[in-house]
Amino acid sequence: MNKGLCSFGFLILLAFLTNPTLAKSEESDIKNNKHWYTGIILDLGVTFSQVDLDVDKFENGSKVSGGTLSTDISYAPYINIGSPYKYFGNTKFGYNIQLSYSSYNVDKQELKNDDDLKDHDTSANGYYIYGMPVFFYNLGDKYLKDGKGWSVKFGVGVGLGYLSAEGDIILEDLNDGSQEKTSFDVQTDPVDLAAFVLTDIRLNNFLVLIRGGGPWIINHEENGNEFGLFEFSIVLGYSFYF
Repeated sequence: MNKGLCSFGFLILLAFLTNPTLAKSEESDIKNNKHWYTGIILDLGVTFSQVDLDVDKFENGSKVSGGTLSTDISYAPYINIGSPYKYFGNTKFGYNIQLSYSSYNVDKQELKNDDDLKDHDTSANGYYIYGMPVFFYNLGDKYLKDGKGWSVKFGVGVGLGYLSAEGDIILEDLNDGSQEKTSFDVQTDPVDLAAFVLTDIRLNNFLVLIRGGGPWIINHEENGNEFGLFEFSIVLGYSFYF
């Protein structure tokens, strides 16, 4: 079975197994609804991103060379599944579990002998998945009934991520500056660390999300490569409340 599908299924299972119980709210019809999906939020939209993919080569446990593939602003589909919001007492500090997916393509590098970000006939593409609790402070409505209301949340998520990356890159030696073009095709096995910070703005069913962060693959041990992705993105989306 495809490793990416297995990992995606694992993250879905994680999200729902750790799904917090809906906190008591003033929305009696939500509170009395016994469907398993009550309170689930589905966000669909487009993400406009600036992405950096770092590749570092290690020998004998030490980094010897590295490179970064980047891109100008690009766009990709965005999918996010969120559990019901849960709050700490009567405060506006809360959390929920989120599972999100997006893809990327990076095709430019900035080399030491050329300070501009240019096309050096190297590129990579892939996708990444986050599954994690997100802790936030909400300035607006604590619960959005049937997609009515507004909220502005400032939050941070730390949990598990899955990264798929395939392409080639020029690695520059840290000592003598020599360059080596290398190809790679890697996937997190099965999941690894991921983290991001966000500003989440909602008005009725409309969403604007500003997010920065990414997943990492640490698989080098003594010899090998380490991969890390950082994205800064703005998502324009539409939310469905179940």
